[in-house]
This record gives sequence, structure tokens and C-alpha cells, in this order.
Amino acid sequence: MKKNCLNWFLSAAFLFLLGSCANKVKPGQEPEVKEKFTFAYFTDVHLNKDNRGNGDVALRMALSDAKNKRVDFILFGGDNADTDALGDAEHTADSLHERFKSIVDEAGIPLYFTIGNHDRYYRRNGETDTLGFGLFEKYFGNTFGSFDHKGVHFITLNGLFPCEKATILRERAATSARPFPLRKRPLFGKP
Repeated sequence: MKKNCLNWFLSAAFLFLLGSCANKVKPGQEPEVKEKFTFAYFTDVHLNKDNRGNGDVALRMALSDAKNKRVDFILFGGDNADTDALGDAEHTADSLHERFKSIVDEAGIPLYFTIGNHDRYYRRNGETDTLGFGLFEKYFGNTFGSFDHKGVHFITLNGLFPCEKATILRERAATSARPFPLRKRPLFGKP
């Protein structure tokens, strides 16, 4: 089953890339280039319950640097908090995501998130969360989405559950001349 799912996703990703390369844009009809922009990409922050490595301070420093550089927005590539191995410590998992969200919101910069394997937690409101996405979604929204910025269509993907999301990627990429897919792990090959 996993192999079929992976093959289906890789096929969908290949078609997406092929479709992106074969945009029906003729010479002289290229999309208008919008103004230039910059963004920051943070991944593998791994905020943890004991604040090992002084992660709170390091995250605030990185956010401050991004703000000083006047980035338009920040993309988070996943593994924001280490919640996947906390067992029954639902309150601790919730407080880690809450702490992370509180810190990044202080920056006052638009933020976009993808989920990483360490962001998962398998309980929500005392109930089993089979996929482990519920707590992440509570603080950061859907595990997939898209947004436009100055002529570029950014697509955030849930690389942990690709089969159902590949259709979303294909549909959203088809409507944009300049798609930019983003997920925690590479689309092809080993992570």
C-alpha cells in the first residue's frame, strides 16, 4: 500500500513538474515580473520541553534578524517543536506548540507553516489522533495550503500524508504561471 501511494505521488509530482515546464507561454508573453521580494526559510527549529540548546533565544534572534532584513514573510519548513515522542503528555505537547506560535507571532511578519514529522502528536482533547495533525492544525492551520505573493504562487504541502494532497498540488499549480511548492522533505529521492 505504501509503495502504491509513493508511486502515485511521484507520478503526480512528475506530471506537475512537466506541466510547469510546459507552460503555454509563448515568447514575448511571459508573465509580468512583479517587484522583487525576499523571504526567510526556517526549518528544524525543534523547540523542546526542556529548552535544550536555548531554542527560545535562538528562535527570537533568527526572527529579529529576518525582521531587520525586512523580509516580506517567513516560511517554516516543519519540525518546529518536538512533540512526536511525548507519549501521553498532551498538555506538554500543546504548550510547546503554543510557545512556538507565541514566539513567532511576536515578530510581526507574515508567517506560513508546513508540518514536519516531529510536529505530530497523536492525541487531541484526550482522544486518539491517528494521523497526528490535529494539534499542529490548532495553532498553524491546515497542513497544506497556498498563498500568492508578488506574482508567485506558494504551495505548502503535507509531505507526511502525500497521496490525498497530490491532487491539491496539481490543481493549485495548474492555476499559476509561477508555482513554488514547499514541503518538509524533497519531492524526489531520499530526505
